[in-house]
Amino acid sequence: MANTQTEELCAMIGTLGGTQLAEKAAAVFQAYEIELTQFQFESLMSSLAECISLAQATEVTLPVSAYSEAFFSPAGDILSRGAEQCELGYGAAAGAVAPTVGFYWQLEPGDEQSVFYIIKIEDPEPPGLSHESLAALFTDIADAIRTVSGSTGPIMADQFPQRILALASDNTSS
Repeated sequence: MANTQTEELCAMIGTLGGTQLAEKAAAVFQAYEIELTQFQFESLMSSLAECISLAQATEVTLPVSAYSEAFFSPAGDILSRGAEQCELGYGAAAGAVAPTVGFYWQLEPGDEQSVFYIIKIEDPEPPGLSHESLAALFTDIADAIRTVSGSTGPIMADQFPQRILALASDNTSS
């Protein structure tokens, strides 16, 4: 690919996804020496420009660093369409908390080294999930039930639903 095309594409990727993603994309383009047609280049540029406009319209800060349903859902469609027009691979990375944490293009199908992300965010930590095990979680649930109910005895996990419902009925009847 001509240097100016690579630079322009990577500049757009940098705007959308940040400097590190732009540098990785530049390295992949350089390593694979892909020659895009003018149509392919313009299609990719158009997809990137459309995503940048979408980010601005949905008030997503650039470079994209957090999940937004209003942005990620249509951005995935836009980037997928751009990849398809250019016969590139396309993928979306799922997160544990955010449904999607990134979108990537792939120059050579099946070759993981030819993957470069357009957008990639850190998957946020689940709020308040600090339990190392189910036993720790169940202990905290039992402790919470005891705190509210005033009881002191052991509570088995299979009793949680009844105990919680009893707390709810105690609060509505008082």
